Amino acid sequence: MGERYFQSGDLEDAESSYASGIAVDPNHYRSLAGLAKVRAAQGKSEQAIQLYQRSIAIVPFPVYVAELGDVYTKEGKLREAEQQYELVEYIGHISELNRVLANRELALFYADRGIKLREALELARNELAVRHDIYTWDALAWVLYKNGQFSEAGQAMEKALSLHTNDPQLLFHAGMICHSLAREVDAEDFLRRALKTNPHFHVLDAEVAAHTLADISRSLGADLRSSNAQR
Repeated sequence: MGERYFQSGDLEDAESSYASGIAVDPNHYRSLAGLAKVRAAQGKSEQAIQLYQRSIAIVPFPVYVAELGDVYTKEGKLREAEQQYELVEYIGHISELNRVLANRELALFYADRGIKLREALELARNELAVRHDIYTWDALAWVLYKNGQFSEAGQAMEKALSLHTNDPQLLFHAGMICHSLAREVDAEDFLRRALKTNPHFHVLDAEVAAHTLADISRSLGADLRSSNAQR
């Protein structure tokens, strides 16, 4: 429930749900990380860091380690952020078993940071051979986008959006991919929907979405003014 509330931008109910999970089990690492994500969205970075640290001390789940790194990045603590990012890679490669289980997460991690993009593409394709859900299609689309394969990214993103899931992270990826394809009206729509659903959907990506949306809106406005002037 906490995840659903957070996706919809309802931080108050998300906080309540995650806190309820912690009350039942103080060592429930997912609830701790979920509450950390809420605290980060509320601008309470120090509390977010402490909660992520508690979660990771119980289970060093790569996604939460990366999210902690993102909070450090947001706060300008780049050395601490890099330590977390290095830990994600270590976890991803510590054994063949772990790598199989974390294919999608590791592919997205590489793509988000613009590193090891060929390896990320291989990981995403391997994951798609096993799982055909929308989030695996989303991961493939995002990795293709980061590899500069924009047309293929657009095709994969259509699969990811096939169920019309109102997930701001999916909408953000769709908006950025449409932007790369010069489909600015679609890009504006997706990014606007992502931020309307949850203006704090990601500690770093939400800011990218807002800046890109502003650039697109200015561009579309300039094009409209130019068109009217020519008339």
